[in-house]
Amino acid sequence: MIKTLEITASFLIEEKKERMVFRFFEILPGLISLLTLFFALFFSFLKPVWLAIFIIIFSLYWCLRTFYLTFLQILSFFKIKKNLQIDWQKKIEIFPESKKIYHLVIVAVYREDELILRRTLKSILDSHFPKERIIVLITFEEKERERNEKTKKILKKVFEKKLPHLFFNFHKLKEDEIAGRGSNINSAIEFARKEILPLLKIPEENVLCSHFDSDTVVFPHYFNVLTYAYLKENDYKRAFQPIPLYNNNILSTSFLARLCAFCSSFWQMMQQEKGEDFATFSSHAVPLKVLNEIGGYPKNVVPDDSHLFWKALLFYNGDFKVVPLNYPVSMDVVAGENFISSLKSLYSQQKRWAWGVTEFPFVAFQVRKNKKIPLLKKIFYCFSLFEAFWSWATASLLIFFLGWLPLIFGGQEFNATILAFNLPHLTRGLMTLATVGMVVSGIINFSFLTSPFSKVKIPFSSKIKNFFQWFFLPVVLILFGCLPALDAQIRLMLGKTLHFKATEKYYVA
Repeated sequence: MIKTLEITASFLIEEKKERMVFRFFEILPGLISLLTLFFALFFSFLKPVWLAIFIIIFSLYWCLRTFYLTFLQILSFFKIKKNLQIDWQKKIEIFPESKKIYHLVIVAVYREDELILRRTLKSILDSHFPKERIIVLITFEEKERERNEKTKKILKKVFEKKLPHLFFNFHKLKEDEIAGRGSNINSAIEFARKEILPLLKIPEENVLCSHFDSDTVVFPHYFNVLTYAYLKENDYKRAFQPIPLYNNNILSTSFLARLCAFCSSFWQMMQQEKGEDFATFSSHAVPLKVLNEIGGYPKNVVPDDSHLFWKALLFYNGDFKVVPLNYPVSMDVVAGENFISSLKSLYSQQKRWAWGVTEFPFVAFQVRKNKKIPLLKKIFYCFSLFEAFWSWATASLLIFFLGWLPLIFGGQEFNATILAFNLPHLTRGLMTLATVGMVVSGIINFSFLTSPFSKVKIPFSSKIKNFFQWFFLPVVLILFGCLPALDAQIRLMLGKTLHFKATEKYYVA
């Protein structure tokens, strides 16, 4: 028998036939991405006309898609702007049961500087929600105990009297876990259920659990917004997603890292407006009751954040969704000791995010046997997952690079045609139209660097520089988009694994 929801890789399956099915799904994303690029190169020699027509159609499709996603981005931006101006403390008063809601905030720590954690805890302390109903649990890794004990001592001294429910946990890696954020968070949840909630006499069904990276800085009404969204839904089978803004250390990072970070923010904004295939990402929240029912937080996968959504979706037979908060949290951009180390860390982070491609074989393998999820819904989820990672690995290369191949390798016969003459003009025109998305992103990026969006004061000259950095978007999309995505997919296709590697975080005052 196959244990549903526990199988996350083909080598975990004992039955040969089922292992081969899972292996097929693991190979498929990388295979299709590589075949797409191979045939683009192949047809540029043998059938340049076919490839030219495909490139024009694909460029048109991408142009229209850019307009659509830009529209969603603008909608999300104005929702965020509006939500930052609302007094959510008054707004939740329409729900009498709001006074029964508690927030368990789990901050996962590897070996981060105590100044980063002080910044995180101060933002919680400054939030507009009763502190007696916020439980803060800092969860450290046991293997860094000596360093983390010093951090714990400092935090306890500074915040113990200010935050009435401040607790600490040390996670010791178990045999059925992989080292990383997920196993650390799962350890903290077990600690809270067994030690904290009984001590405070708080019913588990009244607890909303926020899973934060160590650098997450909440905006003043985060907990009020989360409470309101939860009570408005009137259904506990939900997860809740804020918008990650990478503003904390924006003045001390490379422009390439900043550009990647804001691309991630904008993708989340677009996803929040799209809705259906929207999975949890990075810092997010979920009712503790959900975590108890599905068997805890994912502890043996690298993309633990998105895996939580798919695990819950399958457990509840499709009756689970992510609710967009359209409210931000502020986080750190990838940084390093120097420019080169920053780029290495950036590539490593992007590859780790791209390792989310492992969700496709997991979901495709599980839904095929679930008769309670409608067929169309199964197809939708599998196609959305597959298309997202295929586009990630191929789209930018097809648009910015391979489009010129027919002209280079098509030969004199093709280059003498009207199609060859018009191909660069057509693609250039479509891509010029598509730059409207880049300009809009630059303007929104500029807005995110100003109050009330930014947690730090940023000079006007830096804001201008951040606007013009968007002209490097094509380079970033290929070097830190396509390449790490292909890297991850090929690794999965070859049956290799990816170990969790924490992103280095450096405090900047």
